[in-house]
Amino acid sequence: MERDAWDIASVGRTIAVVGRDVPPAPERWLDGRIVAQSEDGATAAAAREWLQTHADHGLIDRAKVALAAQLRRRLLGDLSEPTRLETFVELVNDAAGQVEKPIVLVFDDVAVADAPTQTLLRDLVAWPGRFQAAIVLQFPSMPLPGSGAADLLAQVRVIEGPGGLIGTNEGPETYAELHPVPTERDSTPL
Repeated sequence: MERDAWDIASVGRTIAVVGRDVPPAPERWLDGRIVAQSEDGATAAAAREWLQTHADHGLIDRAKVALAAQLRRRLLGDLSEPTRLETFVELVNDAAGQVEKPIVLVFDDVAVADAPTQTLLRDLVAWPGRFQAAIVLQFPSMPLPGSGAADLLAQVRVIEGPGGLIGTNEGPETYAELHPVPTERDSTPL
């Protein structure tokens, strides 16, 4: 029986699907599908926009958050501004608190995403359990070694283990296919 992303998806975790496609999410999930883009920051911006539509707080709620941040800075000293990752995780968690179904963010064709988005996703993968959504990263094929996409896939493998990697359609299915061993060719004659 072939594993499906939805068989193992869980809130706060990341799955990498190496293959052609990720099927639509079942009804129990709120599916936020983000198509990766190569323009600087465009993929992360699309994810933020999708999340903001589900975390739309009223003017009073936004004012409360801003006031709390200002008070924190005054009382605790000059705190630094939150990082892009912290801001993104806060947005994910806000959106998750506003909807009844768990959120899954599916990033299609991550290999073409811009470098800042791949960095954000790598950092997000390193924060398992701190965000209230499932993350599914779709790679149409194995990324080239040394590329940002390969680093992202390796990060998923390190954090989530082999169970966080799924091959679909033409993607790899075996441990050997997911962990290719580089070979060196000796050009000296015997």
